[in-house]
Amino acid sequence: MDVLTELGMVERLLNTVDHEGGPDSLVRPSDLAEWLRAQGLYDGEARVSRTDLTRAVTLREAVRGAVGQPDDEAAAALVEACQPFPLAFGDPATSALVLTPSGAAAQAALGSIVVTIARSHVLGAWDRLKLCPGPSCGWAFVDRSRNRSRRWCEMRSCGNHAKVRAYRAKRRSHAPV
Repeated sequence: MDVLTELGMVERLLNTVDHEGGPDSLVRPSDLAEWLRAQGLYDGEARVSRTDLTRAVTLREAVRGAVGQPDDEAAAALVEACQPFPLAFGDPATSALVLTPSGAAAQAALGSIVVTIARSHVLGAWDRLKLCPGPSCGWAFVDRSRNRSRRWCEMRSCGNHAKVRAYRAKRRSHAPV
């Protein structure tokens, strides 16, 4: 799987909450189990604990803080949020030097998100994960444009609204007094 497709999973984690007053999809451990199953990360056999949920929400918020132009505090929060997810370096089956998640079922499932974060940093794709700057949005998206210039979650909504606001402001500033 390519890194941009993998970043789509991180995008979906960020979008489990509407930061503009909407609902949070990860309220109960069963919500996390359902989300992990929907992402193909979890078979659902093992139990998801309240601790797993807390760690997932902490990871989500740390990733959100580290997207874009993070400061040292945001970067440190992301490193700290990744700590509970053990990773193995190397695949014994293939002798390949790769990061693989380990730990209990839900912990390993969330660890795969940590692996994606690390891979995207190493491969120079982390900056493709962005937050929409729309005044009432904040949705995460993966910028798949060739020159990495996408600004809005969707041009139809946030991008169009921003362009209309800019056009009207420009017209007002040039209006005769």
